[in-house]
Amino acid sequence: MSHEPFPVLALALRFVVSIIQIGAIFKIEPVQENGMATQALFAGLVYDEDERLLPVKYVGGEAQYVVDDNGFLRHIGAEIVDRQVLGIFLEQLEGNKEMAVSQMLTMMGKDDLLTKAAIDASLRNIDMDQIIAQGIPAQARDMLGMMGFRVVINYHGELVRLDQPAVPDDEGDI
Repeated sequence: MSHEPFPVLALALRFVVSIIQIGAIFKIEPVQENGMATQALFAGLVYDEDERLLPVKYVGGEAQYVVDDNGFLRHIGAEIVDRQVLGIFLEQLEGNKEMAVSQMLTMMGKDDLLTKAAIDASLRNIDMDQIIAQGIPAQARDMLGMMGFRVVINYHGELVRLDQPAVPDDEGDI
């Protein structure tokens, strides 16, 4: 029975790669101004330690998660939180690249060398800044939420916990 925290890798991989490919194909303009994130990547998925969903507000055009600290509203730059979460995704991806490539090939319904080479190249060129600049589609966030994905932070913006759905092992156990 495996309890590896290797949860939404297939889903996260699909979104990361599709964001990069869509951005390259359609020349999507970054959603950053003066180096500030103008959107929260994980809006609707970030909670405080008391399990309250954190709203996103904008201060000077910069996206902020708002934590209610006993009536004092603390504004935490969304990019600070988003980078921590993306770092975990990219770390999982790096540590399980072969499995990720295999899953991508399966999702695409392809199994040829050219497609494998293209996926390998896309995975080698993943850039956190590019993902933050382009954002994550709302449908992707909704799907992550429906699967039970949650980001829990404290009032300093530090990642406390990342709730991720588990992948069943060969026996069907989670």
